[in-house]
Amino acid sequence: MINKYSISNFKIHKLGYIFNLNGLIILTGTNNSGKSSLTQSLRLLSKINRNSFSYTKLPFEQVPELGDFRRTLNKDVSRRESIKYKLSLKIEDLKFCNVELEFDSIYNYKLNFNDMTDAAILKRIDIYFKNSKDLVKNYEFVMNMDISNPITYDLNEIILNDVKEKRILLQKGILVKGIYPNFIPQTIEEGFKELLVINSHLGNINESSIKYVPALRNNGNTADILDNFKDSTIFDGKTKLIDAFYIWTNKILNSEFRLKIEDNRRKIIALENNIEFDLLQIGFGNSQILPILITILTAKKGDLVIIENPEVHLHPKWKTNLVELFYYAVKFGVNILIETQSLEIVNRVRLFVKNDNTLKDKTSLYFFENHGLKSSIQKIEIEDTGNLDLWPDDFVDKVTIEDNFGLL
Repeated sequence: MINKYSISNFKIHKLGYIFNLNGLIILTGTNNSGKSSLTQSLRLLSKINRNSFSYTKLPFEQVPELGDFRRTLNKDVSRRESIKYKLSLKIEDLKFCNVELEFDSIYNYKLNFNDMTDAAILKRIDIYFKNSKDLVKNYEFVMNMDISNPITYDLNEIILNDVKEKRILLQKGILVKGIYPNFIPQTIEEGFKELLVINSHLGNINESSIKYVPALRNNGNTADILDNFKDSTIFDGKTKLIDAFYIWTNKILNSEFRLKIEDNRRKIIALENNIEFDLLQIGFGNSQILPILITILTAKKGDLVIIENPEVHLHPKWKTNLVELFYYAVKFGVNILIETQSLEIVNRVRLFVKNDNTLKDKTSLYFFENHGLKSSIQKIEIEDTGNLDLWPDDFVDKVTIEDNFGLL
C-alpha cells in the first residue's frame, strides 16, 4: 500500500529521507543511527486510526520506546515545529498519489482538549495525485480554528501557479477519524471520486496492514492464530495457512511441528522421532522464529511486515533459510522490512539477487550512520553479480572481511 515513505522531525530523523517500502527492505548500520526510530515511526503510524478518539493525535503511549511529543520531536528543532509523514501510496487507476500528514504540538492551539498531555495533534492532511486521465489535483484537509467541538477540518483545493499557491475552500465541518477523513461531498466536483478512494486507503492503514515482530518474541497467541485461520489461503492464493506452516517450518528448521489441542488449549508441538515435545522443551531459537513465520504467512498483498533483528537466537543456517521465505512473500506482493546486523542474512540476499537479477528491483539495502544528533543514510545498490556498489567503513560485511584478513 505504501510505496515510498519519509518522516521528518522524528527523533534523529530531522530531514525526511525517502525510503522505498516495496519488496524486501533491509536496514543495517551503526548503533543509535535511526534504524529503530524509523520502524517506531511506522509502528506509530499504524496505531493512529485505532487509537484516536476525541481528536486525532499520535498515540505515543502505544509505542513504549517513544514517551511523548517532547521526547519524540527532533532535538534540533523548535517546539513549534511539526512531525511530518510523507507517504506515496500505490492505488489502482492513479499514476501517483502523495500524502503528507502533519502533527503539531497540542500547546500550539487554544482549544479546549479533554486530554492536555504533551500530545501531537493532526493539523493537516495534504493529498496530491494524478489519475489515469492525467487529471492532477491537490487537496488539503486542514484543522478548523473556530474552536469547534468536536474538532472539524476544512477541505481546500490548492491551485498551483508560477507565482504562489491559491487555496479555494470547498467544504467545511469535516470530521477526521484517525487519518481517515469522513468526507461526504456536498457537491459533485471533478477529482472527488479519486479523493474518496484515497481516503479509504488512509483508513486502512492500521496494525493489520503494518505488522510488527519485535526482537524478543512471544509465542503467546501463535497457536491461536494458526488454529483460527488454518483453513484460510495465504498470499500465494492456493496454500492453506496450516499447510504453509508445516511446509515452511520443515524447509527452514528441518523439523516437524504440529498444531495440537489439549485440555481445550491450543499449542504448537515439535515432533522428533514421533515423540512430542512442547516448545519449552526444545531450543529457544524455535520459539523465536515461529512468530516470524506466522506473521509473514498471515500477511496479505500490499501489507508491510516489520521484523526487528530476525537473527536473534537463531543459528546461521536458520537465518539464511529465512531469506527464501522473505522472497517468496515478496513474489506475491507482501513487503518485508528487516532491521538487522546479520552478515549471513545480507550475504544470502546478495546471493539471491546474483542468482535471479529480477530480485534487484525488489530489494532495498539502507546503511545508517550516527553523526552526533544526526543520522546519515545511504542506499547501497546490489549489483547483478551480487557485489555492492558501496562499502561504508562500518558496514557489517567490511568489518568481517577486515577481521578475516587479520587472521591470515
